[in-house]
Amino acid sequence: MGFYYTLFTITLSVSFLSLTNLSTDKKKFAFFSLIILYIFLSATRWNNPDWGVYYPFFEDNFTLDQFTSGQVDPGFGVVNWLVKSVVPDFSALLTVLAIVIIGIYAMFMHKYSPYPLISLLYWFGTYNGEIFFNRQALAIAITLLAFPFIVRRKIIPFVLITILAATMQVSVIGFLLAYPIYHLKCKGRYLVLMLVAGIVIGQFLDFKLLLTVASLVQIIDINQERLLDKVDLYYGGSSAEEEANMLVSSVRRLLIVPIEIFFIEKISKTNPYYRGCVNLTVFGYALFFLLKNVNATVATRVGSPFYMYEILLIPMIFSLARNFWVRILFFVVVAAYSFVKYVYGINMYEECLVPYTNVLFGGIQ
Repeated sequence: MGFYYTLFTITLSVSFLSLTNLSTDKKKFAFFSLIILYIFLSATRWNNPDWGVYYPFFEDNFTLDQFTSGQVDPGFGVVNWLVKSVVPDFSALLTVLAIVIIGIYAMFMHKYSPYPLISLLYWFGTYNGEIFFNRQALAIAITLLAFPFIVRRKIIPFVLITILAATMQVSVIGFLLAYPIYHLKCKGRYLVLMLVAGIVIGQFLDFKLLLTVASLVQIIDINQERLLDKVDLYYGGSSAEEEANMLVSSVRRLLIVPIEIFFIEKISKTNPYYRGCVNLTVFGYALFFLLKNVNATVATRVGSPFYMYEILLIPMIFSLARNFWVRILFFVVVAAYSFVKYVYGINMYEECLVPYTNVLFGGIQ
């Protein structure tokens, strides 16, 4: 775990520059230096929670038909085929994906966050800087490219980009709802009601909902066998460990969301993105609570594209702090919260992530 503690310490130290009087250019240099580090570690790593799926898929297939035969979502198959056609090496695929995924997240944070380094800290603590990305990370990254078109009310490019993302991981297709959700002018109490509705209704849902949805999707799905395999994979409910993880995730969400809703009127007066991002985040968490008793994996995958926008909300709230010591306190709270999530996430996949193994210099504990 020493490697991961060191990496977090580096990220924490650099993000602290947000509190200093350094020039914008120097902070930008620090931000993108960390991004380059994450890309390097992601592109050259040689282990992953989903390693047993992605590596054989890349190595065992050769033609476009094989890559799009239904083993994974078709868009991701095409990406694998394109890379292998040029450089038939799995590290080449990791490099391309690391640059695309982490690069998109970086540009998104740098463009829309009032404090990109605070966003970076929170994002790193939550998602490990996407050093161990999967298809879901790629799909969500692509949905971020649709965000400007939501803001500018350009529905056609928004829909096209979201559909492209869904070809990488079909669960993000629900992000199509982001377009109307973002522009809602709801008062805070209605957002609270949305969240409560998700919690309450979710208590009455179970795996039968997934079976019903699967039967409907099966009508248009060209690979019904893969769909049924997915249903079998999710069938049987959650294990005791998954239930515990879901409880922790639920508590965490209920701690942060009320704060974000509380400031909606105040921050929306000065930040044009805050209200819409709160809408998306709360809706994502409502989906999470609505579906968590159906299946933990499904709930997380469906909600993730929406509550990704929390990486913007945290620094937007931070911008309210004018007093230096208040800013220090806020930073400490965000850092501690991010660190707890970071360690918790690594411990969930410790067997896969520890030691960190790099193709260039081996394993690091």
